[in-house]
Order: sequence, then structure tokens, then C-alpha cells
Amino acid sequence: MNERIKELSSQVGAVYNVLAMGRSDGVLFTEFELEKFAELIVRECADLVKDFYQEDEFTCYNAAEEIKEHFGVEE
Repeated sequence: MNERIKELSSQVGAVYNVLAMGRSDGVLFTEFELEKFAELIVRECADLVKDFYQEDEFTCYNAAEEIKEHFGVEE
């Protein structure tokens, strides 16, 4: 699993289902944690758009806001 994804899932309190010998069987989320996890990903995507389009502030703002609006993420 991508390290950034691991960090984000840990931030919301996800639990790693670990099997024998330390193997991971997946990540367990409550409904609330899953919603917050998705929100963190959407916010990070919107921030990446802002970083990428720094020169064109209007375009980057619109793209970032469209991403958040599409997924229902509020400020």
C-alpha cells in the first residue's frame, strides 16, 4: 500500500487487520472513518491542483473547488 495512503488512513483511526507472521489482510474502517479518509484524499487532490496551477490562480481555484464540490467536501 502507498505510504501516503497509510498515513491518511492512520489519521482517521483505521485499524490494520494483521494476520500471522505480520501479514496484513486489509484495513478496517468504520463508516465515519471511511468518510473522513475519502475527504482527506479529496482535499489532498484539490491541494495538488492548486500547487500545479500556481501561475493561473483562477483556473486552479476553479479546478480545486470543482473537485471538492463533486465529492461533497466542504471547507
